Parts: sequence; C-alpha cells; structure tokens
Amino acid sequence: MALNLNASPYYDDFNDSNKFHRVLFKPGVAVQARELTQIQTLLQDQLGKGFGFVLQEGAVVTGCAETVKTREWVKIFDTDNSSVAVDNNTLANYVGDTITGGTTGLTAQITNVATGTQGAAPATKMLYFQYTNGSSTHTEFQTSEVLTVTSTDSGRNGDTFVAYTSTSSSDQREHYRGTTNEYILDPGIIYAMGTFIKTDKISSLADR
Repeated sequence: MALNLNASPYYDDFNDSNKFHRVLFKPGVAVQARELTQIQTLLQDQLGKGFGFVLQEGAVVTGCAETVKTREWVKIFDTDNSSVAVDNNTLANYVGDTITGGTTGLTAQITNVATGTQGAAPATKMLYFQYTNGSSTHTEFQTSEVLTVTSTDSGRNGDTFVAYTSTSSSDQREHYRGTTNEYILDPGIIYAMGTFIKTDKISSLADR
C-alpha cells in the first residue's frame, strides 16, 4: 500500500497542474516540513519529465545482467539418516554447503532449497545443487543415497540428508531428481516512476 504523503505530518500537496517550478523561502521564517517535502517531489517531477523523454519506463541504466544456470535437484526425506527431522525453517542455512553421496562418491554444492513434506508430495523438500566432481561409474545421486554435509559451520558439518525413493513403478528419475534453470539478475539501476532505482541481485528457479 502506497504511503499518502499529503497527510500529517508531511502535507505534500504538490500538484503538477499548478505548474510551480520553485519553492521560495522567506528570511527569518521557519522552514516547514511541507516545504522540504514538496521540494523533493518537485525535483522528482522535473527529473521524471526530462528523463521520461529519453528513457522508457523500466529501462535498465546500468547492470541488471541476466544469466541462466542449470541446476540439478534431488528430493529428500523429511528425516535424515539418523531419523532426525529435517527442519523446513533451517533448510536454507545449508545453501553454500557441500554434500557428498555415500554411494556414488559424487560431491555437489547446494545453491538453493525448497521446503515441503512427504505428506504433501510431490511438494517435498528439495536440494538444488551443482556437481563439483565426476565419477567413472555414476553421473547422479541415487535413490535412498545418504548425502553427508561438509560445512564451515560446526552445527551443520556432518549432517545428512537422504535422497527420496519413489514408490512408483514408472521412471524413478522423474520422481526423485531432475534438472531446471535458475535465472539470475545482477544488481543494477533502472529508471521507473521518475526515479533511478538501485536494484538488488535476484534469482528465480524455473519450476519446482
């Protein structure tokens, strides 16, 4: 919900139709909050009119480079290899940590996670990652494989996840692992609503 600036304590009643271009101050008279706020609105209005002639709404001024990265994913059980519950609230803490497969010996760095439960299948917990080594016998983590965490955080180092096991007789690859794309937009500056807005780095996975 947008903040109403034309109310207490700001009283910004700037109106473009008045065609005012300056706010004047009288010596010896206290400056009002309304006047200071109106100066900002007036300047923003002038910038918007000027740059709106050469820049489209939402135009990128600098940065905002887009990259697409392929991410592997694997579904995991609600409990670890010791039957301890994997907490949805702390699952994101593992982003950046490394997991090693006990069966395949493959290692991977976790890049994203998704929360869920086995009861809400197919919306189970998921780890998104990028493999960091290869194997002559395996190209991917296996069903029911124990994935051990290596982390600089002693509280997470040595934790385990267990890769999901499909109960379906159809292709298990479809049920416990797969690949998707992550779209990453770098920080930058865009022109919108008459202002130059600094944006943060954002990313989004194509699907779950």
